[in-house]
Amino acid sequence: MKYKVNYTASAKRDIRGIYEYVAYQLIEPDTAADLVRRIQSAVLKLDENPERYKVYDE
Repeated sequence: MKYKVNYTASAKRDIRGIYEYVAYQLIEPDTAADLVRRIQSAVLKLDENPERYKVYDE
C-alpha cells in the first residue's frame, strides 16, 4: 500500500537552504543538486514504509 508523503513548509525551506548554501556559498552546484536528490529519494521511500520515522507535527 502506498501512502502520500507531504513536505511541510519548513522542510521545503530547509531543503532550499541546503541547496543554496552548498551551491552558492561553497560554489558546488553539482554537489548541491546531488544532496537534494538524495534527500528527496529518502523521503520518497516513506510512501512504502511510513512508520520508519515518527510523524512530525508542525
